[in-house]
Amino acid sequence: MSEALLEARGIRRTFHETGEELEVLSGVDFALREGEFVAITGSSGSGKSTFLNILGALDHPTSGALLFEGRDLFAGGAAELDRYRLRQVGFVFQFHHLLPEMTAFENIMLPARILGTPERKARDRARELLTAIGLGDRRRHLPGELSGGERQRIAVARALMNEPKVVLADEPSGNLDERHSANLHEMFVRLNREFGQSFVVVTHDLSLAAMAGRQLVMHEGRLQTPEEVRALAEKPQERS
Repeated sequence: MSEALLEARGIRRTFHETGEELEVLSGVDFALREGEFVAITGSSGSGKSTFLNILGALDHPTSGALLFEGRDLFAGGAAELDRYRLRQVGFVFQFHHLLPEMTAFENIMLPARILGTPERKARDRARELLTAIGLGDRRRHLPGELSGGERQRIAVARALMNEPKVVLADEPSGNLDERHSANLHEMFVRLNREFGQSFVVVTHDLSLAAMAGRQLVMHEGRLQTPEEVRALAEKPQERS
């Protein structure tokens, strides 16, 4: 096994609500290799999205470590976390969050402009991505002029704009119909192979999970393989 690109060690996340303590993540261990495609499934409220937000440094764990290329991200300062989020991670959410006043091309370009990428290089990259997602003829369209599936594809291209090493997607097809979901799933697999970024996708859609190179289940606050979860379910319960 190659050295992990992104590694979570003993991640715990506890929330305090209405005077009670709720531990959503109970010591999660996870390692992501370069170029890998991992799908995380699990029941609603199991902590999948919470864990994904920690992988992207959008949230802090209560305890545990998150290492990127061997460096503990949360041990550094805010500036290091900002650089990680902007340069190394691309985010895709259930809702596309495109800026309505910007064209498809401008929405894709946005991360590069925030990073300060030279204009010509950024435009070349945006054109490459538009072609890769099959929307080269939609570059001047506003989000309101695109279908739901097209808007989500633009959001994926935006996530890839700064050539991040890791792409994190939270229920990316949760707002799409069956046909558009299937198209998006196939595009994820193709882009993963074409550009080589590592993908971690949280999903309830088992057809998307089946396309991943590795499947994990968030169960009782930890990540387990589907086989481990089935074995636990089949294990006879001890009687008191």
